[in-house]
Amino acid sequence: MMGSDRADAWALAFAMAFLSGWADVLCVARYQTFVGQLTGNVIYFGLSLAPPARRRDAGVTDDPALYLCVIVANIAGAGLFQFLKRSSDRPGAALAVLSVLSMLAGDLVFALVSRSPWCALFFAPCFGALNALSSGPPLSTSVVTMTANSQKIPDWLFKCRDDQKLLPVPLGAVMPFPALLGAAGSAALLWANNSRWVFSVWSSVPVFVGTAGLLVLHDSLAARIAQRNSTNPRV
Repeated sequence: MMGSDRADAWALAFAMAFLSGWADVLCVARYQTFVGQLTGNVIYFGLSLAPPARRRDAGVTDDPALYLCVIVANIAGAGLFQFLKRSSDRPGAALAVLSVLSMLAGDLVFALVSRSPWCALFFAPCFGALNALSSGPPLSTSVVTMTANSQKIPDWLFKCRDDQKLLPVPLGAVMPFPALLGAAGSAALLWANNSRWVFSVWSSVPVFVGTAGLLVLHDSLAARIAQRNSTNPRV
């Protein structure tokens, strides 16, 4: 990958991780469930089975089926990406359209019809698909789930110590930081106007517009790198 392509890949991954952190904070505040971080939903599933007082303290619902269904929906989104990757030259663009339609529908249902946590099912597949897409080339790292990425940090530090020189930082090792920034940015809006922002029909607009734009940019970057590699395999 050329230097300019690498810089674009890092910028794209940073933006995706920022957006993922932003979306998960908003969705936990709205739906009491994560739509990207499946580890959080595994814990929430366990807490939903706890005594009522403990559930209330943890801020989770009393419906374990919600967390199971969100996990399945996220996995289904990853499966959808795998299907689109095999049937389309521009899977990101196809996902962009589907993601906007799904998240817009969920946003409208939540804001105008029923403030149900089950509206998270409109969002979870989109972030499952985003994670599956980013895990392949040209990014080849998760921009949604951060546990494995965090563990790359000490691995990189010890490799630098072993080689006694500063080695290039792997992309995955820095992904937790833009995700934290996105989470903090989303939380800042909760401080500014908590209930009005959370329940507004507009609060999800940055999420689905940003997701769509980044998916399209991913297609463009992948196509550019593929074309460059086909004309000059050594680049």
